[in-house]
Amino acid sequence: MTHTHIPGPWSIFADEHSACELHIGSKTLPYVATVFDSEPGHITARQLATAQLIARAPDMLAALREIVRLIESPNDTRADILAVCDRVLGGL
Repeated sequence: MTHTHIPGPWSIFADEHSACELHIGSKTLPYVATVFDSEPGHITARQLATAQLIARAPDMLAALREIVRLIESPNDTRADILAVCDRVLGGL
């Protein structure tokens, strides 16, 4: 059985009922994930960084697939692969 993920892009938004929850969602599913932290009452830098990493998952998966395609291509170049890496890592 093949499973597919919830299509991106995924966005980060704060919970309107809680001062310490960040949610990651998409247009098709509002709640893909929720990120909590051990410091109640506010959103921490670590919590935000974690949410940003989760939200970038669809982009990172697409980049990995593109890198595999480039490696398997007889015309791949190191510069093409590095450009894909730079594109996806630039957003983290």
